[in-house]
Amino acid sequence: MTKEGENHQLSLDYLLRRRQPELQPAANAEHQASKEAMLNLLGELAPTVRTVFERMEIAEEEILKAQESYPHKADEIWNSFKYLRPSPILEPNTSHLYRAHVKEIVTRIAQANGDLRKKDLEAATDAELCCMFCAVSQALPLQLDAVAAYQQVFKRVFPDVSFLDEFANSESYPGRAEEIIAELRRKYRQKRE
Repeated sequence: MTKEGENHQLSLDYLLRRRQPELQPAANAEHQASKEAMLNLLGELAPTVRTVFERMEIAEEEILKAQESYPHKADEIWNSFKYLRPSPILEPNTSHLYRAHVKEIVTRIAQANGDLRKKDLEAATDAELCCMFCAVSQALPLQLDAVAAYQQVFKRVFPDVSFLDEFANSESYPGRAEEIIAELRRKYRQKRE
């Protein structure tokens, strides 16, 4: 099938899902049943495969949400699935971190003006930075500016967590935390293909 044919098919799939919601529950139940049957056959590999399926579902949910928010970029967003594989630092972590990661990548694609540059996709996401700060802080104490940067990415990944509001922002000067975040985004680029 040609690229144009693929895009047409993807658009048709998207339209069918979006415009005929009454078909979704039956198809979804059938999908769940076949997924569970396959997991039962896999035995020891089932937890790994289950995680992969859960992440695929998260990616698809976030892609569909972004398509609704950015309908003019629906095809580009639909084709973003290939960029959503979790990086090594995200691999052992929760589905919430993966969802935040996917949402950020899909939003970068949706908000790109013109050609999306590879470096825009490869910059570390807030979820990846959150995991990195967590790992480093377990090995050694973070400096105050790094703590402030960690707080900022943590708040963006977990906006409903309010206990961080009790801690004063400890930047050595205003904007230092964002400088650290920007530097780390560049330094810890991830291949997304």
